[in-house]
Amino acid sequence: MTLSQSKWTTTWNEKSCQYCQSHTKCSQCAVVPTFGFEILIDLTPGFLKEGSQNVINHLLNLWKTKALADVEFHCNGTSIKAHTLILASGSPVLAAMFKNDFKENQDKVVNIEDIKANIFENLLQYIYTGKADLENEVEDVTELLVAADKYGVETLKEECALYLSQDLKVENAARYLVFAHLHNSSMLHESTLQFMSKNAKAVCSRKDWMDIIKSYPELCFQATQLMVGL
Repeated sequence: MTLSQSKWTTTWNEKSCQYCQSHTKCSQCAVVPTFGFEILIDLTPGFLKEGSQNVINHLLNLWKTKALADVEFHCNGTSIKAHTLILASGSPVLAAMFKNDFKENQDKVVNIEDIKANIFENLLQYIYTGKADLENEVEDVTELLVAADKYGVETLKEECALYLSQDLKVENAARYLVFAHLHNSSMLHESTLQFMSKNAKAVCSRKDWMDIIKSYPELCFQATQLMVGL
């Protein structure tokens, strides 16, 4: 049996008599064939699932319509309206910004200069709905992880790290190791180290590995230990 999102699933496969292909008791060999079916046990109460989905739908509607929005972000020429209470509940950084007597709290206008508009909008959408668009270029996902790290949206940061972990190649392993280190992503850090240990010869023959040795000796030492099995 397997457990996934409060659901247990188990499966039995159908097997007939190997001699006569009968699905009932075989008169020749006395074999009783087995049959297959699947059992799904959903441990999530129906009313809870429906109620949770309704909440998500309401938040998605607020995100789309911007009804009663009380803050506006100016991001590289793009204006993005949102709701301070919703954002404060999903980002401790934004919560502190709105809670304290900052200029942003007085004017309800925030200038975002270091994040692309589509990346910042994706971040805000995740705070509202718990869903982010990760079907983009890898570069966008790395930028989204940076934004999630900056604004303390840890669950989004983990999702981005998981996505990047699945994109690991010899060509980008060293870069991802440094990236994970700079943005405190333990998931991507561990995944990259494991990948490098399995592809040590190919990784260590690249120029970017030499750059790590020069610029990040501690990272190099940690990776080398794992590669040699220490």
